[in-house]
Amino acid sequence: MRIAVLSSAILVLVLAGSSGDAHVPPLISYQGVLTDSLGTELDGSFDLTFRLYLVPEGPENETLWTETQSASISEGLFNVYLGDVNALDPAIFTGDLLYLGITVDTDEEMTPRLRMASAPYAITSGYVACIPQTEVCNGADDDCDNLIDEDVDCDDGLDCTLDQCVSGQCENTLVADRCLINGVCYMSGEANPLELCETCDPVLDPYGWTPMECMDDGIPCTNDDCVDGNCNTILPGMCLVDGACYTDGEMSPFSVCFVCDASNPYEWTMREGENCNDGYDCTVEDVCVDGMCVGTPVLGTCLIDGTCYFDGEQDPANECLECNSSVDWLNWTPVEDGTPCGAGGQCLSGTCVE
Repeated sequence: MRIAVLSSAILVLVLAGSSGDAHVPPLISYQGVLTDSLGTELDGSFDLTFRLYLVPEGPENETLWTETQSASISEGLFNVYLGDVNALDPAIFTGDLLYLGITVDTDEEMTPRLRMASAPYAITSGYVACIPQTEVCNGADDDCDNLIDEDVDCDDGLDCTLDQCVSGQCENTLVADRCLINGVCYMSGEANPLELCETCDPVLDPYGWTPMECMDDGIPCTNDDCVDGNCNTILPGMCLVDGACYTDGEMSPFSVCFVCDASNPYEWTMREGENCNDGYDCTVEDVCVDGMCVGTPVLGTCLIDGTCYFDGEQDPANECLECNSSVDWLNWTPVEDGTPCGAGGQCLSGTCVE
């Protein structure tokens, strides 16, 4: 059995006599293209049965009108006048929606049935002509220019949808890499303005928010769940400095004048002016100054190169240098010139001259 397919079918025009010639039966010009199931346009003579219904689907015997015409088809194209064999009763066109069913030869009636344009309803006036209206996406020639659904406006007002008329219905297709959530368009990766730990993920759910997933960073003092739109945030009461975790109040292992302050969790906080211990016996009242533990020297002592010395004590490497805290308690001081040194030599400006 041949399978016939009707495509680009349109109600082109409504024809009848003038208002003064009511005896001329009303006719509806109908044009279509007939192809087989593979889309090949057909040629030859075919019996076309037309039926008018009040419903878009249902039994074929519940018709308002029917007729069969033999149509000569060339390259798939045919034109017929509905009502040419079996006159159309103007009482059919009362304003209710009508649907046209088409059967080719002995095949089953094609689906879906075609909704009739508004023009045929002018039949009831006695003067039948296409009444132009604004073209809308409905599968009909509303503006009477023999074209269906041309230049119709299917714009939904959203910049994230592709708006087009397809088979008599507006389709507003969401474009790639976008989300449409609660009537608002969002870019891929954009956060929910009301819940920052939810994002637009078009792959997982283009029409709803997707929870943000955080990776485990392997650091014990971070929270690997999303918090306020951020992943791996520092836990309360902790510091994360140079990749290492410290508790609030914990001293830096590199300087006693720096401490973990959880209110400033990603860097050391200086203990400016606080007591400390520099580890030297020759200093007292040690305090932190500019990040360094600085002590007050004990009277009569020097602190040179990390070692404590008493006044008059010589540099182990140079007998012409000595600790003189009254001159410089942090550096060696040259002894008095002429002081004997070495094997019969004398000190001169801190150097033994023999």
